[in-house]
Amino acid sequence: MKFLLAFQVLFVFGIWIVPSLTQKPWDSVARTEQWWIERHQQFIASSANLGSDIKIVFLGSSLVEYWGTQGKPVWDANYAPLGAINYGIGGDRTEHVIWRIDNGELDGLTPKLVVLYVGSNNVPVNSNNDEIVRGVNTVVDRLHAKLPNTNILLVATFPRADQSDVPGTLRRIRDIDQKLEALVGGDAQRKGNFIDLFWFLAPSSLDRIYEHLYVADKLHLNLDGYTMWHREMNSTFHRLIQ
Repeated sequence: MKFLLAFQVLFVFGIWIVPSLTQKPWDSVARTEQWWIERHQQFIASSANLGSDIKIVFLGSSLVEYWGTQGKPVWDANYAPLGAINYGIGGDRTEHVIWRIDNGELDGLTPKLVVLYVGSNNVPVNSNNDEIVRGVNTVVDRLHAKLPNTNILLVATFPRADQSDVPGTLRRIRDIDQKLEALVGGDAQRKGNFIDLFWFLAPSSLDRIYEHLYVADKLHLNLDGYTMWHREMNSTFHRLIQ
């Protein structure tokens, strides 16, 4: 009986949820937190209300969400005037972003570009790098299926020093990023593009991060970090929105 219950599909807040024991990074899985469900509904409403005014979508996890806090001065000066919208939710993994794409957040939109940052939150949860790569690649697949005429710019996973084994974490991230670049970079069929900012945030020794670009948690960027992100992405970004 307990075995059956462990694999039972639950219905929470009107959304089908697969227990975490069975989740893979390429699954489509909703989170159960009420605030998360409300944020998702807000994004659906924004897409419905703004429609063709949305020219650029930033999609992903907290590093995207925090363009609205730590990175807000850069966002307001450079992205908001171009019709960009921020669909980042802190804590999201690939499976959650897949579910959001599948369930209405981008419906009715025809943006020129989606800037995607996702997968970092899978690193502490999923030990298999290839599974994380498959998860991120599935997000790209879903984006292209939903928005076939939209350019996709996948931003490589940033270094993070919030885990106990910093060198091991950084080596894993490099492996993931290199595999994703081979899959997504220059992918004309899916209109995929890849940008790697890793070496602006950590040295080649792979033993630390450049803490002056991070807030105290050693995971999220500060204003200087977001300024760097904008500066180094700028030429690719503008090429893709022409």
